[in-house]
Amino acid sequence: MLTTFSSSTSLAPKSPWHSVESYPAIRGVVELNNVGFAHFGTKCGHDSVALTTNPMSPDAFHPVETKAISLYNVDNDKLFYITPSNIGWINPSDCIDMDCDGAKHVLIKDLDGTLTGASGGSVISKAEYEWNGDPRRGLGMRLLQKLSYLP
Repeated sequence: MLTTFSSSTSLAPKSPWHSVESYPAIRGVVELNNVGFAHFGTKCGHDSVALTTNPMSPDAFHPVETKAISLYNVDNDKLFYITPSNIGWINPSDCIDMDCDGAKHVLIKDLDGTLTGASGGSVISKAEYEWNGDPRRGLGMRLLQKLSYLP
């Protein structure tokens, strides 16, 4: 699970270890160097994924840079999973009328090609997720129509 650099400590053990109870720190970069991933995929009817985002981190994910990654018996479709934004994150006192954008701005940079197979390759999340989808998210043409009075 990708890390979250938060601006204060977590509330563990009162809260789950991966629960993010504060805003993200301004700066941070995750470096994965000389890491091996083995046996990720569908086994015995269960899925496992090598790299995933924290589903309890709504606000931000810092960039991830990888090099010298080893993959052994990892299914290509189980290498990454980026958790979609959660409709439950919509909170008028926090992210106003839309879900928080952390899951929409994930960047994993492969510096040497050992993770993606292409040197300088990147994995990015879907920033357009739910654009013109569920109207509760406040995204898409409906939002632009509301703002049409602006010059």
